[in-house]
Amino acid sequence: MNNNACHGCQTTVFVIKVTEVEGASQRSLSSEKILAWHKQEKKTKYSAHYEWQRKCFTPLVFSVNGLPGKECNATSKQLASLLATKWRWTYSEDCGFVKSCLLVALVRSASQCL
Repeated sequence: MNNNACHGCQTTVFVIKVTEVEGASQRSLSSEKILAWHKQEKKTKYSAHYEWQRKCFTPLVFSVNGLPGKECNATSKQLASLLATKWRWTYSEDCGFVKSCLLVALVRSASQCL
């Protein structure tokens, strides 16, 4: 499902995946390629299910160290822009808010793995 098909959606589902990019099995790949591979894996697994329910689906993939995938950055910028309009905040305030919310979710998921 491409992002252009999501413009009319009322509900967006975010799935956060945290992965180790420095693992022994992935040393030959760059961090960006590993994150992109995991994003594509989630899209392949869940896109048809959420498309059938008429929901937008966006996988947010992070490394254990907090490195976001490309789609994470684009999603957080778009979300910050929408919230800035709705809440009448400045865009920079919303960017900080969205990034801190994502980081808190990341820390919580990483700590649950321990």
